[in-house]
Amino acid sequence: MRGIFNWGIVLLACFGLHLAASGQQPDRKSVRLEHKAIRKAAFIPELFNDWRYLGKVSVDSIQVDRFSNRIDCYLSPSVTHIPVRPEWVKDINNKIIDGLGRTFRDYQVQCRARGRRLEEYVPNAFRENTSLYDRSRMPLLTAGKPLVVNLEKPQFSSGLSGKHIALWPSHGMFFDQELDRWQWQRARLWQTMEDIFPWSFTSAFLVPMLENAGAVVLMPRERDTQVHEVIVDNNLVKDGSRLIIRNGLKNWTDSLPGFLPTDTIYPKQNPFQSGTSLSISTAPGDSAALIYVPDIPASGDYAVYVSYAKAPDNLSEVMYEVSYAGGKARFRVNQTMGAGTWIYLGTFTFLQGAHPASGSVSLFTGKGLGTITSDAVKFGGGMGNVARKPAFDGEINEGNPEYRYKLSGKPRWAEGSRYYLQYAGMPDSIVYSLNAGKNDYNDDYMSRGEWVNFLIGNSRPQYSGKYSRGMNIPVDLAFAFHTDAGVTANDSVIGTLCIYSTVRNNGIFPDGRSKLAGRDLADMIQTQVVEDI
Repeated sequence: MRGIFNWGIVLLACFGLHLAASGQQPDRKSVRLEHKAIRKAAFIPELFNDWRYLGKVSVDSIQVDRFSNRIDCYLSPSVTHIPVRPEWVKDINNKIIDGLGRTFRDYQVQCRARGRRLEEYVPNAFRENTSLYDRSRMPLLTAGKPLVVNLEKPQFSSGLSGKHIALWPSHGMFFDQELDRWQWQRARLWQTMEDIFPWSFTSAFLVPMLENAGAVVLMPRERDTQVHEVIVDNNLVKDGSRLIIRNGLKNWTDSLPGFLPTDTIYPKQNPFQSGTSLSISTAPGDSAALIYVPDIPASGDYAVYVSYAKAPDNLSEVMYEVSYAGGKARFRVNQTMGAGTWIYLGTFTFLQGAHPASGSVSLFTGKGLGTITSDAVKFGGGMGNVARKPAFDGEINEGNPEYRYKLSGKPRWAEGSRYYLQYAGMPDSIVYSLNAGKNDYNDDYMSRGEWVNFLIGNSRPQYSGKYSRGMNIPVDLAFAFHTDAGVTANDSVIGTLCIYSTVRNNGIFPDGRSKLAGRDLADMIQTQVVEDI
């Protein structure tokens, strides 16, 4: 040990001699220059006055390297909230040099914040050429077949075909545990309410636009305003609905878990683990089919959702056909992902009553060797059916007569994500019930991100056992659309705000990408919104 320590002293001594010999040791002139630069830097915060509403900008420190004629100017973190552009950075640098005076006229300025050069906060899309792109925050190409392909629509190789987008509007009605009642999360503002106002933008405009560009859009809230709901399932078929099995009747089995229709869902109940689903082993040339025929209560538009169970050899190409009042639409569904939840196909017009030829969903075998599974098919959005009551010490007090279970009484689309995610088969403890059933408000906003994590699965360490792979859906983008607009006590207003995170997990996404990609997206969206308005 003594010998190793002595060698360390020798190495340090040699290193010190090298610095002295190269002239890089700190000297009095460098110290004087640094002090002079700091004194003259008082004007720098004024260069950011246009952005003062984002936070006070200050100069934390300045380092002067007189040997390379460089000045490193360290700014406060609030600078990173500014939409940084190359031209703006050059302008700031030039103004700093001019302001520091003749002594530093031949120097180059490098502004830094949060440990990065200011140029690093320029989104790739706004950089001057591709050689300056930060490859660590560029999207990865997802391989494999997408979850759903609408065979009636064109595919866009340079668009969003094959991409999966997790998208949601904010908030929604929730159950207040302390007040023992269902209520809106947000206050009314000029005859709008954030629980439902952003939903009108996403459902009517943003989601259709993305789908028309080829994307598969997944949502943690019900997307259909249709208050009627018809479910056709192998476990329970109500009224005049029917499940028709053509060819291969004996080959279908119901040994896998699946959906069970129920009027009311209580805590810790997962409807996709309460019933069974059908499965069949297929071979090329088979012609078995399932036909789900709903008894539609009133003519109108209904969203169509299919579901299926997970099997070791699920096929990646399963054919569905929707027969509706306007014709037929064919879909190819990849059953290797998304098992055990509702998979949206599209919204179609159906006539009142049961009409197999113009109101049904058919599943066909006959392509590929493996297993096809089929569970419930859902038509329409329906009314909320998740019942809630106050929790005591984290447990529902079943014996207390003072409290009873309550439904919201609202259409399902108006409820928060926490309730739809339970109805859609998500596991409670890792997605929608993260606060032991005691705080639905927190569960609602926390559930949306955990829902995305569960859609992706695989790399999430908290998923064990049957949830170890999540749903295996390669989500390319997660985006929340809110309208946190408001007013202040004076004559100011609350404007546009984008929220992202670059800190957690060392600033790296599970797939290895830099979380600055999130900042790029926020910057680009907010910039366009502000410029458009």
